[in-house]
Amino acid sequence: MDCSVSEMNKVFPAANTLEGTELLGEAALRYADTLKKLKVDLDVWVVEYFNEITGDKWVMDYPESERQGGGNPRLRKMGRA
Repeated sequence: MDCSVSEMNKVFPAANTLEGTELLGEAALRYADTLKKLKVDLDVWVVEYFNEITGDKWVMDYPESERQGGGNPRLRKMGRA
């Protein structure tokens, strides 16, 4: 997705507010598609991302990994890189 911060705020308002923001399920997957993937750790099901527009680092994990299919993904903003 090639857009400005203000455009991203309209599409994903919760993702661009306070540090520590968390997105779950489909919202997490959709927002992750707008980010640059930095690192994948398949052993623990964690993916690190970077928002090239805002400079924020994000981490996707699966906190309910015991559920079928790994459960819902969770995408958390970890602050500026």
